[in-house]
Amino acid sequence: MRARHALRDTRPQESRLPPLINGEPLEVEGTLPLGMIEFPKFSVVNFSVSGSDRLLLVSDRVVEATNSKGHLFRFERLQALLKNRGTAADIANGVGRFGQEDDVSVISVTLVAEQETALAQSLEQASLLSESG
Repeated sequence: MRARHALRDTRPQESRLPPLINGEPLEVEGTLPLGMIEFPKFSVVNFSVSGSDRLLLVSDRVVEATNSKGHLFRFERLQALLKNRGTAADIANGVGRFGQEDDVSVISVTLVAEQETALAQSLEQASLLSESG
C-alpha cells in the first residue's frame, strides 16, 4: 500500500487527468495506469448530466505532450481549447501541432436534448414516408 501510494504521488498531476464535464474536472479517485496492477479494482463514480452537457475523456499524453523546447502542453492549454468549444479533433490536432509525436486519445460525448432527438426522429420518419410514397 505504501509503495502504491508513493508511486501515485511521484507521477505528474496531469497524469491523473479526470473526466471533464463542460471543461470542469469530475471528482474521481486517483488511479494508476492500466496494466500496472495484475488485478486492479476500479471505483465507480455516479454523476448527472443534462441536455447539451459535454463529457470529455482525455489520455494523459494530451497534457504531457512535449514540444522540441521541452515545454509541456499542460492542462491550461487544454482548458483554453475547451473554452473555445474545441472538438476532440481540435484537441488532438492542437497537441500534434504543439509537437506531440506519441499517440493521444480524446473522446468527446455531447448529450442531445430530448426535443432535438424527437425532431431528428420525426425528420427521419418523414424522409422514410416520402421515399415510400
